[in-house]
Amino acid sequence: MDNVQNLLQKLDCSQVPWLRTAWHEWCEHRAQNRLGHAYLIKAVKGLAVEVLVRQAAQLQLCQSPITSEQGLIACGQCSGCHLFAQNQHPDFYHVKCLEDKKEISIAQIRELIEKQNQTAHQGGYKVIWIQEVERLSISAFNALLKSLEEPGANTLFLLTSAQSASLPATIRSRCQKVMVPQPSLNDSVAWLQSLLPQHDEAMIKKALRLKWSAPVSAYDWIVQGRFKEEREWQQAINAMANGQKNLSKVVSEWMKWSQPEVVFDYFYAWVLAKIRKLGYGLQTIPAGDVLNAQRQMQAWLGFQQSVSLAKNDWQSNANKELVFENLLMEWIDLIQQEGSNSFGQIPSKSAFQSNLNRGIF
Repeated sequence: MDNVQNLLQKLDCSQVPWLRTAWHEWCEHRAQNRLGHAYLIKAVKGLAVEVLVRQAAQLQLCQSPITSEQGLIACGQCSGCHLFAQNQHPDFYHVKCLEDKKEISIAQIRELIEKQNQTAHQGGYKVIWIQEVERLSISAFNALLKSLEEPGANTLFLLTSAQSASLPATIRSRCQKVMVPQPSLNDSVAWLQSLLPQHDEAMIKKALRLKWSAPVSAYDWIVQGRFKEEREWQQAINAMANGQKNLSKVVSEWMKWSQPEVVFDYFYAWVLAKIRKLGYGLQTIPAGDVLNAQRQMQAWLGFQQSVSLAKNDWQSNANKELVFENLLMEWIDLIQQEGSNSFGQIPSKSAFQSNLNRGIF
C-alpha cells in the first residue's frame, strides 16, 4: 500500500477524472461561503477519495487561496500549506481505525473532541477527517453525534464512507452529502494507462475486473505484481481439475500469500466470465440441450453466491483454511459434473449455508 499512498499524495482532483465534478462543486460552495460544518463523502473503496478530502482540507486551512483554471485552490506557499504538505498541520485531525483493531474506539473520538474544543492553533479552521466512519463503535457513534449536533466554531467535519447505508440515520441526517461516482471503464483504463504505460490494456482491464472497477485498487494490484499470484492461482486450479494437485497442498500455498483473500476475487471473476459465456451460448444450442444448460447456469450462479458468502466468512471468525477447502470442493464438484455432462439435478446446498462446515465457532 506504500505505492498507493505515495501516488495519492502526488495527485490532485484535476488529475482524477471522476473527482472533478465533486471538486468543482466544492469550490463553488467554498467561494460563495456556503460550506456546511459536516460532510459525508460517499465512495466505494479504490476511487482516490483521499485526494478529494486532502485537497478540500488544505484549501480550508490555506491562508491565501487563489483562483485557477481548476477553481479555487490552496496557494501552496503560506505557512498553513507548508505544514499541511509535511503532514504537520496542528489544526488538521485524521482519525482512522488502528491497524490492529476492527473498530474506531470511543477513546479516539473523545481525544478528537477534546482537541476540537481547543482554539485553532493557526487562528482559522479546524478540519477533521474521519476515514471509514462506518467502522466507529456504537459508543463512538454516540460521542461523535454530540459534536455533529453542536460543532465548535470554524470546525469542518469530513466523513468518508464506502458503506454509508450502514451508518446510523442520526449521523447521516446531520451531514451534507457528496457522492463520488464510479468511473466509466474508458476513464479508468485511460487513467491507469497514463500511470502505467508499460502495461498493456488487457492487463489493465483484468485488474479492473478483479478489483471491482476500482482504479486505485487495480493500480495497486498491478504495481504489487499480483498478476503473478493470479497466474499461480489459475495454474493451481487447472492442476486440481486434472488431478495433478491435491486440495490441501493448494490451500497451504495460498495461505502463504501476503493477502490470501484475493483468491475470492479471482474465483468471482472466473465464475462471472463462465456465467456470461453460458448465457451467450443458450441462444445457439440445440433445443434438446437447453434444460441441461439452464441447470448448468443455475449451478454456477449458486457457486457465484458461494464465493461471496465464503469471502464474508473469511472476514469473520471462520477457520480460514476450511473456508478455502469448502469453496474448492464445491468448485471441483461442479467441474466434474460439467466434465461428465451430468447437471441433471439441481445442486445441493452450498457448504457456506452451514455454520458447521464454515468452521465458525
